[in-house]
Amino acid sequence: MDLMREEMRTAVGEARQFTLEHGKRLHQDLTEEFKEELVAVRQQCEGRTEVVETKVEEVREEVKRLRRSLEKQSLGTWGRSECPEPAGQGCP
Repeated sequence: MDLMREEMRTAVGEARQFTLEHGKRLHQDLTEEFKEELVAVRQQCEGRTEVVETKVEEVREEVKRLRRSLEKQSLGTWGRSECPEPAGQGCP
């Protein structure tokens, strides 16, 4: 009986040790896999962020160009008089 109990205790101890080691390896593997996935997601986001930043910059440049164009048109319109007569004399 004592030999049987000792063998059972040994087996239980070995099973616990195996379970602990397996749990640690599994945790390490999952942690490493998670880190790799996180890096991949960050890289995808960085690529998309660069695309978005580039598009935003293109839109800003287009807005600046359109503003300059409108300002030139406005200055041109306001700079020309619709009446050839001097101010104050009125148009017919």
